[in-house]
Amino acid sequence: MEHLAIVLVLDGSGSVGNTDFNKVKKWVKDLAAKFDISSTSLGVVQYSHYTPRYVSVNDWMLTNSVTAV
Repeated sequence: MEHLAIVLVLDGSGSVGNTDFNKVKKWVKDLAAKFDISSTSLGVVQYSHYTPRYVSVNDWMLTNSVTAV
């Protein structure tokens, strides 16, 4: 199997609200759990008035990195 790199961009602006943003974070964690971490890299970026990087595509522990967010 080829290596798969995925980057998810999450809307963290105030219009989303905490409840819905938490739903999206849970969805990302559930999605990450479905991939084989030996052949998948996942990056997560939130955009708003600033852009923090939560998980780098180069992080090798996909599930642990994503679930820590």
